[in-house]
Amino acid sequence: MGFSEGEACFKIKPRYRGKSNVHSFSLEFEIHLHIDDKNLLFYIRDSLGVGTVYLREKSNSCSFIVGNEKDLRVLLAVFDKYKLNGIKYLDYLDFMKAFNLYFDRSGSLTDEMRHDILELYEGINTGRTNFSMPFDHVVKITPYWLLGLIEGEGSFYLRRNPIRPGFQILLTAAQEPLLAKIKEYLENNLGFDQYSLWQIQNSSVLSITHKKAVGKSKPTVTFDIRDLRILQNYFIPFLNRLDFLSKKGLDFSDFKIICKTMYDGGHKNDELKSLLVKLSHAINDFRLSSYNGSIPKQQLSENEMSMLVNALPLSEYLPDGRVIDSATGQVDYQNESSVYLIKKMDGEELLVKSLKEAADILGCHYSTISKRLDGSPFVAEVNGHTVKRIMVFGPLR
Repeated sequence: MGFSEGEACFKIKPRYRGKSNVHSFSLEFEIHLHIDDKNLLFYIRDSLGVGTVYLREKSNSCSFIVGNEKDLRVLLAVFDKYKLNGIKYLDYLDFMKAFNLYFDRSGSLTDEMRHDILELYEGINTGRTNFSMPFDHVVKITPYWLLGLIEGEGSFYLRRNPIRPGFQILLTAAQEPLLAKIKEYLENNLGFDQYSLWQIQNSSVLSITHKKAVGKSKPTVTFDIRDLRILQNYFIPFLNRLDFLSKKGLDFSDFKIICKTMYDGGHKNDELKSLLVKLSHAINDFRLSSYNGSIPKQQLSENEMSMLVNALPLSEYLPDGRVIDSATGQVDYQNESSVYLIKKMDGEELLVKSLKEAADILGCHYSTISKRLDGSPFVAEVNGHTVKRIMVFGPLR
């Protein structure tokens, strides 16, 4: 059902006799995709046992459409049992009202019915201005619902300057409450420890960001995962347990290679870094059979892919969140993933994100704490207080 939150459309279509006289209506449910995902639509059709798949080779698109009363009743029963979570649910409710008015009427279509259905038609989909959910509506997120939404609206990507992998879900701004629920679900279900959760709640590693409208487009909102450790140690294992049905699964497979190589420090090697960038030019829009963008589509050879998959680690992760550069043997403090627990003499406990914050609280220079922590089992005493360096976003045990 998650797939329907973004890619599906409930349609009410007036049929006119003359220029303005509405004599009847047609009602349809449609999923419109790129032609490369036609097999997904065939799967949906065969699983539901209703609808028709239309292929449009000239426009590189395909659609799954349910348009007759009998099949719509089957489909609506599914949506009634497995309720939509986002604002598409409001379109479903208005579509249901129109369906009941039109197909369950006794007698002919009256002027009052026409007026009511036209009113629903004008306020559905892009015409919607009221986004208030029913008071009893409950958002229910499951792993496969979330996977469905990711297949339709998610994106695995690689930023190139500086090089950094990420994951994003992009929706219209009215869907912000849904993204907030997704963020909450992941925080509660990926297995984060208390210190990692604290870091999430006090940073932007899991973030919801607004983007203003550009031209005729609507304002949007995104949910992003920007931290490599969260991607590698939590989010990828979560998705690994699920089965993709669309071409997004191919993007995910390549994205796993990108994250694993970077987690192991491979991007510090210029040759491997260039291969990571090349691989990123083969996913998302680059993967489409119709791609004709200005940046050339690229494909790694079997040997190049083997170089990435079998590259030796160039980073070693310490139990307190620090990272050792294997080539130099030095600590790479830029990639540290730690928080600091301070226990004051009066028993008060504080969590801070950096050595500098800890030093300000303890009244010393941060290098003093660093030296003492590096020479102990991650705990140091400073001016009668203790401070401990604690790993966050480490591998699940």
